[in-house]
Amino acid sequence: AVYDPATAILFTGDVGAAPGVVTAENLFVEDFSEVKGALAAFHRRYMASGKALRAFVDRVRSLDLAMVCPQHGPIYRGDDIGRLFDWLYEADVGVDLW
Repeated sequence: AVYDPATAILFTGDVGAAPGVVTAENLFVEDFSEVKGALAAFHRRYMASGKALRAFVDRVRSLDLAMVCPQHGPIYRGDDIGRLFDWLYEADVGVDLW
């Protein structure tokens, strides 16, 4: 992940990715509940463990953030940043599913 303090944008690579949710008209999360299915499907397959996600969230939660921009899917802003971090912190992914 890369944080740009000048713009308060966190570029997260695959963390927070929700492929298939973005449309040409809307790049931003408008209803977090509509993103959860794509988040779960992607993260269960591509993230190593919930422990790794929790470590990531612990490192970035205190940053001053205007947006969180994963490489696939929508951009998170406002209260949806906290919703994303809460979801990631509780996610069962990777080795947690074995």
